[in-house]
Amino acid sequence: SWAENLQIMNDTFNTIRANMPNAKLLPTIGNNDVQVKNSVPCTEENQITYYGDLFEVWFPVDHTPEGMDRYQAKETFMHGGYYRYDIPNTDMTVLALNSMFFKEDNPCAFGDGADMLDWFEA
Repeated sequence: SWAENLQIMNDTFNTIRANMPNAKLLPTIGNNDVQVKNSVPCTEENQITYYGDLFEVWFPVDHTPEGMDRYQAKETFMHGGYYRYDIPNTDMTVLALNSMFFKEDNPCAFGDGADMLDWFEA
């Protein structure tokens, strides 16, 4: 179930944070991190629940990576599970993209995928 999957991710991230407190965790969505395997949410309600749950597990207020604009990251993450992280004191940026949009047998994939690519190009 989604609740079990979310709990496993939460436990995993808490273990990593406890054992590697200085690590910056910058996860991306994989085919097993979803409510339905190999699929992105189809309805707006499911998107709000899914992306909201993931964002809070991956980037809780007390464990947001240093320098991350949490508001900006959450805005794009809630739209399609993608975000950017500008690494402090460098000219480097991490772009975390959601490749689940491009899975051919995913009936809900391509709309937000085009939005993500527009964001990427901007």
